Amino acid sequence: MKLGAFAGIAAVCATSLVGSGGCSSPRASSPRLAAERGVAPQKGGEDDSGPYEVDPSWPQPLSSELTWGRTSSIFAESPNRIFVLQSGMVPMAWKRLEGERLKGSTWAGGMPHRPSTQATHCASTLTWGKGPFHCEIGVDGKMVDSLVDQMSDPPGNRIEGARWEHVLMVFDGQGRLVETWDQYKSLFGHPHQLVINPYDPERHVWVIDAGSDQIFKFTNDGKKLVMTLGENRVPGNDRTHFNGPTSIAFLPSGEFYLTDGYKNARVVKFSKDGQYIMEWGKPGKGPGEFNTVHGISIDANGRVYVSDRANSRIQIFDLNGKYIDEWRDIRFPVYHAISKDQHFWLSDGTNNKILKYDLNGQLLYSWGTFGERPGDFWCVHHFAVDSDGNLYTAEVFGGRAQKFRPRKGADPNTLIGPLVSPGSLGL
Repeated sequence: MKLGAFAGIAAVCATSLVGSGGCSSPRASSPRLAAERGVAPQKGGEDDSGPYEVDPSWPQPLSSELTWGRTSSIFAESPNRIFVLQSGMVPMAWKRLEGERLKGSTWAGGMPHRPSTQATHCASTLTWGKGPFHCEIGVDGKMVDSLVDQMSDPPGNRIEGARWEHVLMVFDGQGRLVETWDQYKSLFGHPHQLVINPYDPERHVWVIDAGSDQIFKFTNDGKKLVMTLGENRVPGNDRTHFNGPTSIAFLPSGEFYLTDGYKNARVVKFSKDGQYIMEWGKPGKGPGEFNTVHGISIDANGRVYVSDRANSRIQIFDLNGKYIDEWRDIRFPVYHAISKDQHFWLSDGTNNKILKYDLNGQLLYSWGTFGERPGDFWCVHHFAVDSDGNLYTAEVFGGRAQKFRPRKGADPNTLIGPLVSPGSLGL
């Protein structure tokens, strides 16, 4: 991912309804809806966050000097227990360039700052430059958990003051930090996704780490690591090794699919106890071929949707990997999930929009605005919905999580609604 692909992008018609002939808002303040509901229409405004209103106080700050790094995943187990996965803490002065201008442009919404993806754990096998970068060894002989700047000169200089901590956190509904799983921080190099298998009565927590090339399964309370797949920072393309794994999908039987897709180009199926079953995919642009396999979900009919990110498409397969169809011209499909009413929701990291499709690939609705203000987006990498209908987003370039509440009077067809747990069979 190159910075130039994202800098200076502004969302256009962020709240337009497809087929409406223009930009119309789902808010009650739009003239049509206002008239229907007997309220005065609002004058002005751009309705940046579509059918939602952002909660600018969620989450509450963790530090006055440090801010979040690359924020990759968010999972709402309940309205009062929200998991967040991010890549360490960086100094605000580093992220904000100490008042300097970002090379090439400034961008909508406020002061320019470095993208959070520029800060990488030194031991990540997934660094975007010449990495993995050298890791410092302390006087005790152990690796120093430092963060490095991928765009420094030379690449990989240590970011002074950064800390590899608060990588896996849990917040309550008011945005208060209630758990930090830093006892496991040394396991991770490029934490990519966190999910809970909805068919698992014990609610185990799964973390896919693209930096260590491993997949971890923890007890729900974080007290025990119960399964590990892959070998720590030993990349491979066989039954027991991975190279940049990204996402996971579950079946009611406990079997699961893993997208092994940053450097490999495959989907791998496992038994519930982690035994290899089968796989499909290879590098390329044809049917069943991939370039950055980034996400996976399954609908109620057992169709498997895979984001082929660098090929700008979604490919669809049956449960055994047989190619069925594809949806093209989706610029940068970062994350997708299927709602219980069987619609396909996707975040596009280039347009910085949330998009709604039917299961035939027809675009129904979109909203989203590029920027750094509360409610804006800079590459939503993951989103989740709690049982109260609140939407949560995680931004890898913006380096933050956000919470959105449904607007009063919003058209229910524009709200994401209950999601099938990320990746699981949509039943």
